[in-house]
Amino acid sequence: MSRFLSALRVEQVSDTDNEGRGLWRLTSPLLYFSSLTNDVYTVPEGFLTDYASVPRAPVVFWLTGDTCARPSVVHDFAYSKGKDGKHPVPDRATADALLREAALAEGAPAWRVALIYRGVRLFGGSHWA
Repeated sequence: MSRFLSALRVEQVSDTDNEGRGLWRLTSPLLYFSSLTNDVYTVPEGFLTDYASVPRAPVVFWLTGDTCARPSVVHDFAYSKGKDGKHPVPDRATADALLREAALAEGAPAWRVALIYRGVRLFGGSHWA
């Protein structure tokens, strides 16, 4: 069963970066076990995240913004390149599926998870490099 194995501990680095979404640094590792890939993902201490890059359009943000913090950090990590220049997951579809799985494991409502997942599938491609 998919689950988080640790709490999310962060400190704010900036409240103005990323179009006002801010930037946060993990102060301890975040661990997540995925049933999808049968792996434990360790987001390292010091990793920088902006959580979810939800557009600030009123209805969109009202429905999906400021939710799913831990799943968003796992997703940011999955999209990032490690020291070896490779992503922690093999492809973007897997990274997006991890977000969906982690959000459901966190207890987010299925309708909200569906909106978030659809958003990253439609608009997240430019962040996968």
